[in-house]
Amino acid sequence: MDSIRRRSTMFKYAVKRILTGLLTVFVLITLVFMLMKVLPGGPFDSDRVTDQRVIQIIEARYNLDKPVMVQYLLYLQSVLRGDLGESFKKVGTSVTELIGNLAPVTFRLGMVSLVVSVGLGLLLGIIAALSKRPSVQASIVAMATIGISIPGFLLALFLMYLFAVKLGLLPIIGLSTWKHYVMPTAALSFYPVAFISRMTRSVLTEVIKQDYIVMAKSKGLAWRTIIWRHALKNVLIPIVTYLGPMIAYLMTGSFVIENLFAIPGIGRELINSIQGRDAPVVLGLTIFLGAFIVAMNLIVDLMLGLIDPRIKV
Repeated sequence: MDSIRRRSTMFKYAVKRILTGLLTVFVLITLVFMLMKVLPGGPFDSDRVTDQRVIQIIEARYNLDKPVMVQYLLYLQSVLRGDLGESFKKVGTSVTELIGNLAPVTFRLGMVSLVVSVGLGLLLGIIAALSKRPSVQASIVAMATIGISIPGFLLALFLMYLFAVKLGLLPIIGLSTWKHYVMPTAALSFYPVAFISRMTRSVLTEVIKQDYIVMAKSKGLAWRTIIWRHALKNVLIPIVTYLGPMIAYLMTGSFVIENLFAIPGIGRELINSIQGRDAPVVLGLTIFLGAFIVAMNLIVDLMLGLIDPRIKV
């Protein structure tokens, strides 16, 4: 009976979060659409088109000759049909096609950064909490403090100067080989690694003082077993809670990183589209990223209930 009630509660919570997410995406579309309209300049100002009749024909093709509210309603109708429009700059290329080409690149970089962030952050946090050497603890705490303080783009520039310009060890442009992933991943992961290591150290330091850990030690269980089977479950709860914001950070933080390393992903295309006033691409990528982040936050919330059934919605 309790399990049925819990599933019902979880289902209602999931529906509520989905509806809230849809509202969030709707507000995001509205804000971005209106911001693109108030920006100075037009999408065809730099295309060297001087004939006003040609400009009028182009604007009529994209409904730009209609009032702003009419354009907005027409765009919402096309989104509901699953049509994100066509790029102003890349004639004949749909936004959906662009997302299909760009998203895998950004996701690969994001997933590598996510694995590195969680794995290395947990490892450093556990070492800092359990190590009896003050020098080890101080080094990890210092690294975490620096990681939280330094912006990712600044670290990226330093890595490019050191490993690419001075030492010539790593390539700068693209993501062709594993070496191309090293500097972008390091620049993206440094802040999450620092944050997770500090969080893990803080939580684990408190957990190992709990009564059930003391009891497990008194039973003669190995210290490694106590940490991995008993303590780590409580450590994972705040880490999983942080996964939602971290995924959002990795996705949005990749915008600058992709530009610096000339990575053909969503972030680079979004910045180029904003500069070129390519409204359909900006809106389409915004919808895609917004929906993805909302979905990730929902999955993270549901994962918390699986990790620890005591957590109530």
